[in-house]
Amino acid sequence: NIEDYATIVRRQHARIFWQSPEGRLRELVGQSFVDTERIEDFRNLDQVTIIFTTHCEGMDEKLDKELGHLLRPFLDRGYNVGIGTGASSGNMRAIGRHIADNFPKVLLIGSGNILPRQVPDFTAHALTLFGGRHRRHRQTNLCMIGDQFLALNGGRGTTGEIAEEAVDMSTGFTPPTFVGLADLMNLGGGKEKHQYEHFIRHFDLSARVPSREHPLTAPWVSGLYLPVKGLKQYARQVLSFTDDPLKWWQERGIPDDYVKPALYSHAIHCQLTGRKPARYYGPAFAHFGIDPQTVDLH
Repeated sequence: NIEDYATIVRRQHARIFWQSPEGRLRELVGQSFVDTERIEDFRNLDQVTIIFTTHCEGMDEKLDKELGHLLRPFLDRGYNVGIGTGASSGNMRAIGRHIADNFPKVLLIGSGNILPRQVPDFTAHALTLFGGRHRRHRQTNLCMIGDQFLALNGGRGTTGEIAEEAVDMSTGFTPPTFVGLADLMNLGGGKEKHQYEHFIRHFDLSARVPSREHPLTAPWVSGLYLPVKGLKQYARQVLSFTDDPLKWWQERGIPDDYVKPALYSHAIHCQLTGRKPARYYGPAFAHFGIDPQTVDLH
């Protein structure tokens, strides 16, 4: 059980190593087996974007053109940057190749389990593995290690993951932020059309009755979704969030009763996964009187 092994390491009872099938030596940090030469990079991560996606024809070329728009603004601001995605996604190899060629400081994180017909791609510098057999464990692991969330063009699995991420943000599992929905492949069918426009509309209409003002279903929840056609637009909006998260939450009427528990969750997740808290949450931690280094895991 990977959680049991992680507890042993966190309590400093042992160090656990794994030589993955392609021959790379990895050490367990949190719940991830990390390339031994990238362990300090992993522990110092203070900005991680999670990408939900399904590989489709032509996506490799789009990623080569667009990824720089996502990564460069954070690198220019001095962040220690990571990108996480499903370890069985064909896009992970394309992302890994682009990072190796253009942004070697960026850490690639993959999440997956080892099943007879679903062996993870070992491209990633860090593999977050889990014992559960169901693919939903992948989304949970990625959300624990990430602080920004982006969907590219995808199928039913991707649609489920972005729906679950908005639920995570409205139930205190991850702090509310933009959930970017990037129609890079123009599958919506035109400049003014977007692949996820019907999904967003349905998500808005699916609020519980009788009260749409209940915090779990208030308009701010569906307003988390940010439909874009390119990653430059997404990055620009995310930077507006990272400049002042407290102001962003207040402007959208997101109750403190949902922000504060989510910040606690982020601090706990960082302790469990072994990465640093997102740097831009520092003022928010101070505002709510939270010390992310001393939160009680129990």
